[in-house]
Amino acid sequence: MLDNPKLWRYMDLTKFLTLIINSELYLNRADNYEDIYEGLLTKKDEEILNTNSDLAMICQRNSIFINCWHQNDYESAAMWKLYGVIDDSVAIETDLKTLSKLLPPRIEVQKVEYIDYITDSILKLCSQKTGSLNVHNILAYKRKSFIHEQEYRAIYWHIPVENEPLQPNMSWVHEKGINLKIDISKLIKHIHISPYASPLILSIIQSILEKFELTDIPITKSNLYLIQ
Repeated sequence: MLDNPKLWRYMDLTKFLTLIINSELYLNRADNYEDIYEGLLTKKDEEILNTNSDLAMICQRNSIFINCWHQNDYESAAMWKLYGVIDDSVAIETDLKTLSKLLPPRIEVQKVEYIDYITDSILKLCSQKTGSLNVHNILAYKRKSFIHEQEYRAIYWHIPVENEPLQPNMSWVHEKGINLKIDISKLIKHIHISPYASPLILSIIQSILEKFELTDIPITKSNLYLIQ
């Protein structure tokens, strides 16, 4: 296992510009993803809960917020197709240690494991892995259908008690989304431009980086489909 894996976040140009201009990462609530199983326990876990209802309190998908990253040593053609939904898309690159260091203490970074939601038990896997049950750990499992994502995720549990404040540098976008202020100059190690992007995008990004004094961040236009 890599000690400090590269992490990538693929996005369209609008989301990238919002990230740079506002210096904020977006954390989406667990029940606000396309995958309706996000944050849910498995069929086997339902059997366990039937015999121990006290464990149900560990299911907190309505108060868990997630920021997702793709782990890979190289750019991913699949990720460009999936998340670079328009031609003018980019990927920002960082690494695990940098991301973890920049996040507040209450946000945990977890490597996602991909399991069978019929035969596996998240509760048992968490217990075997850590010796205890933890809200953050439960959110580190997804169905095997998503194994191509090779995901690391930053997980924040906003404990559902009345009037609990957000962590420092956090703000509500809406009830299912939180923005987190972060040091972009330290977070982003490299900017990769989509292989499908217009030639104009490079100059646009360079201008934006210059405006926000981020010119030390290297930019590379993908040559994924070019013969070297």
